[in-house]
Amino acid sequence: METRRRPPGLVDVAAKAGVSLSTVSRVLTGRTPVSEKLRTKVQAAVDELGYRPNAAAQTLVSGKRSTIGVFARNTARFGYAATLQGIEEAARAAGYVVMITVIESRRPDDIARAVDMTLSQAQDGDIVIGNPDGDAPNIDAVTIAPYVCVTLTTATRPGAESSAP
Repeated sequence: METRRRPPGLVDVAAKAGVSLSTVSRVLTGRTPVSEKLRTKVQAAVDELGYRPNAAAQTLVSGKRSTIGVFARNTARFGYAATLQGIEEAARAAGYVVMITVIESRRPDDIARAVDMTLSQAQDGDIVIGNPDGDAPNIDAVTIAPYVCVTLTTATRPGAESSAP
């Protein structure tokens, strides 16, 4: 059975570059000047190891969250898919990651489970997507973070058929 390797961390980068952990941190954050020689050594180690910063660790240290939660029901519909794509593109451009939670049914326990799981992650805000037919999940529990509701309509341009039911 193959064991899964853990992703490289700052300690690994420091060992590979032959520098201290604090030097790696200074190079990666850019807040404290370091020599070009040290910067080059650390960057070479980062590249060779494939190091990527851990967003959860950065959130703990900085207190800055960078996740937006999205709650939706039927994401297979075209309107939902296009809306999710637009949300994700705009969030990424602003430096955010989107966490999509699909609410499987209207049952309160399904909604509560999905909301609890999503809100257990540090978030800046949430988006609830639905349509006028009542497809929006009833998520009264989304009160910890600011949220907006997005309503999808079935309006079409003249001469085109609606893809929404």
